[in-house]
Amino acid sequence: MNDFKIILCPTDFSVYSEYAMRYAQAFAKQSGGKIHFVHVVDSRAVEGGGVEGIYITKADVDATLSAVKEHAEAKMEHVTRKAKYSSADVEGHVIVGIPAVDIAKLAGDLKADLVVISTHGRTGLDRLILGSTCDKILRTSPAPVLAIKHPEHEFVESDKTIHLKKVLVPCDFSSFSREAVPYAADLCRKFGASMTLAHVVDTWLDYPEFTPTIAVNNTPNLTRAAKESLETLAKEQQDVKVEVAVTVGVPHRVLADMIKIDNVDLVVMTTHGRSALAHLLLGSVTEKVVRHSSCPVLVIHPRHQEK
Repeated sequence: MNDFKIILCPTDFSVYSEYAMRYAQAFAKQSGGKIHFVHVVDSRAVEGGGVEGIYITKADVDATLSAVKEHAEAKMEHVTRKAKYSSADVEGHVIVGIPAVDIAKLAGDLKADLVVISTHGRTGLDRLILGSTCDKILRTSPAPVLAIKHPEHEFVESDKTIHLKKVLVPCDFSSFSREAVPYAADLCRKFGASMTLAHVVDTWLDYPEFTPTIAVNNTPNLTRAAKESLETLAKEQQDVKVEVAVTVGVPHRVLADMIKIDNVDLVVMTTHGRSALAHLLLGSVTEKVVRHSSCPVLVIHPRHQEK
């Protein structure tokens, strides 16, 4: 299931990208796979440029994009040359286009088994206005996405060896979230890690100001039912040490605290891939966990969601 033979690693040549590269190299080393590094020159930055009152011709745009691409190709050559010292098979790609769109497309074209990407963990107005390439790739990539944020709790050593000991799998009991469990269990078997199945009873769903009796009485019932469901799910996992944890609160905040307190190495979650208005208004627990987690987060798309 988790045979990461083809690994795609986007890079913007920043120090953040270097940490993602280290994880890509570690998984390639473990699987004997191939790494594809990719940099996308954002055509919108040039096509939408210019000063008011000054007309920029298509020739000007093409010349600028060509120069930027040439500069990026020189940097990519340095990246691939450096990676080849520790990775047997490496290839670099420089594309002119829209980063999130073209990275997801390349992942599909390559039939990538894993995308490893760094995230700056931006929040607030900056993220709302500019968006996040990482967030968009989490929703659109056909391959699982490993989001790396530094500084964070690391499970890859400087010599590119993987030391995965604790894996956290949040579950809301939807068919989507359940698909992360066997995926995480397979990783645990491969690396000798233990797994914690976690559910957070969402306090945002209780409205004591409107229905105080129902809210107060319902939370213990939800907690009890969640624990029973997690224990059943845990018993289905063969040859893996599994613990269950049920807490009450705002999911992404509780999970972020749990990750730090329990010294978790990796979080494995699914995403519904929501977009447009629903995503803007409601947000995504998965993306919030990615931004607030102190360890890497592996995001997978449910199989039955694939077209």
